[in-house]
Amino acid sequence: GLGALLKMQETSAFENKTRIKKGALKFFREAAKHYTKALTVNRHNVSENMATYRANRAQAHLYLKNYRHAYTDAKEALRLLPEDRKNMSKRLSHLRTKVYWRAARACMEMKDYQQAQQLITEGMGAAQLE
Repeated sequence: GLGALLKMQETSAFENKTRIKKGALKFFREAAKHYTKALTVNRHNVSENMATYRANRAQAHLYLKNYRHAYTDAKEALRLLPEDRKNMSKRLSHLRTKVYWRAARACMEMKDYQQAQQLITEGMGAAQLE
């Protein structure tokens, strides 16, 4: 009856969510691999491009719960990005803000709250210059 129909609907919804999550995990694993390859192949490329690859791989690592890798990539992206926001493109300025957030989020997940707070403060200060 109705109870069985509702149970089937709940089961179907759960299966769909599980399938979507598995698909997302596969997507982010593949993305991390592709960014790693891009970093290897283009290691002599413009530092802003390398920073973008690192920032994007950091996001993939966050989703995959590889927080140490996410933090390392985010910090490297910050190092590669120009610090003077007044003379950088809007795209790079926004990227810099995102990278601060990604590094801080990784620190929060690793329970390094002091470092997370420092990154948030630096990122907020930098964002106000935009």
